[in-house]
Amino acid sequence: MLPAGLNEILLILILALTILLVGLLVSKLPYLSKLREEERRKLLALADIKSELERVRSQLREVEALERRLEEVLPALSSLGNEALKAVGRLRSENLPSGVRGEVEAFIGEVEVFKAFRDACLDAAKLWVMEAVRLHLPQTLKRWKEARHGYNPNLDELLGFTLSKQLLAGRRQSLHEWFKEANPSQYGVLEKLLDPSESLQVFFRMLEKTVSEVPYLKVLERKADEIARAERLRKAIEVEKARLEEKARRLEEEMLEAFGKVD
Repeated sequence: MLPAGLNEILLILILALTILLVGLLVSKLPYLSKLREEERRKLLALADIKSELERVRSQLREVEALERRLEEVLPALSSLGNEALKAVGRLRSENLPSGVRGEVEAFIGEVEVFKAFRDACLDAAKLWVMEAVRLHLPQTLKRWKEARHGYNPNLDELLGFTLSKQLLAGRRQSLHEWFKEANPSQYGVLEKLLDPSESLQVFFRMLEKTVSEVPYLKVLERKADEIARAERLRKAIEVEKARLEEKARRLEEEMLEAFGKVD
């Protein structure tokens, strides 16, 4: 057992040491508080970077999906029927970046305008065919109407419907040869009922000559090629993909750096 005097000395030393430690802790409180605030700011900054990176990656996925949908849609545009227009409408997405979304709307608008122009040309082509039948196959027209064959009794209307789309399509063979191959039954009946004074070869040759001299069909062909290539929209997709990929790369680097600071 320690002497009473020594016990008092030890108590005084312990008390002094405690007071010293408390003083040190109190003096360090502002510094510790500052450290905690700095750590909180770093964590908030890291959360912001992560949120922005997720947003950019989401937009990138949308642009890549648009690119795939476009490649699926373009082959269907050759027909430009209602189904093709519905398919083009599927290119729309509210989640796309605004610039690309604007280009999608512009492309859809171009397709709709082109379809209206093509429909007008199709109506004109039907009239050309009907007029060519009346001009070059007048006797066959009468024989066809009187015969029993199961087709439209008006040969001019029937051929107008059958041939008009092909007249507007790019062909690697003559219209005559295409008709024989694509509609063999119809062609067989027509050949059988053909008046001896008339010629199918002359009819098709004069019809093709008429079409070749129509200037706005050249415009139609050029516009069809432009629509099928969709160069402006493809370029916009390419540029946006590159921008988003670069932005995602920079954000990933910032996040890694922020992780290091938090550690």
